Amino acid sequence: MVWNWLRKLFSRDDDLADAAREEPRVGHYEFAHCLLRELAFTRPDDFVAMFSSGQVDNIVGTLVSILDNTIGREHRDFEPEEISHDVIDLDGMPCVIVGMPPPQFRPEAYFVGIVRMLDRVRFFTLERMLEPSINEETQAMLGEWTKDANHLIIGGCPGSTKASFIEAIKGVLDIE
Repeated sequence: MVWNWLRKLFSRDDDLADAAREEPRVGHYEFAHCLLRELAFTRPDDFVAMFSSGQVDNIVGTLVSILDNTIGREHRDFEPEEISHDVIDLDGMPCVIVGMPPPQFRPEAYFVGIVRMLDRVRFFTLERMLEPSINEETQAMLGEWTKDANHLIIGGCPGSTKASFIEAIKGVLDIE
């Protein structure tokens, strides 16, 4: 049985092998995991202020234009209107939650959460799992990017909603 699975996994003609080799969409991944991360770590106070302003649509449009200039418009797989945002308070710390278009491949993000602490920034992602339906209790993975661009997987998350993401961040930060 294991051998059949391995043959299928490495077979070029099998749908399972193609699904296992899928890579994230360039635009979706670069926006959530790279562009937002770079901005949050290099200009954390400006980042929070931008998303707290009444000009968020313009800001998202500008960020998408930067993405287009970086990767090429043909690689962007979403429209600026598909990006949502919210700024919440986590125990006195501002947290920007950016909602992404629905992810299709691992590790595309459902949400990005940027927490501005007194002395640093924490950058969290709620990412699609390879097969979220396999384990009904774990629908997504909670990740964190560090300032020096290390991507850490914290663990499974019981849902892929904004509420479950916020609860997972609170758990990491030990906030009730």
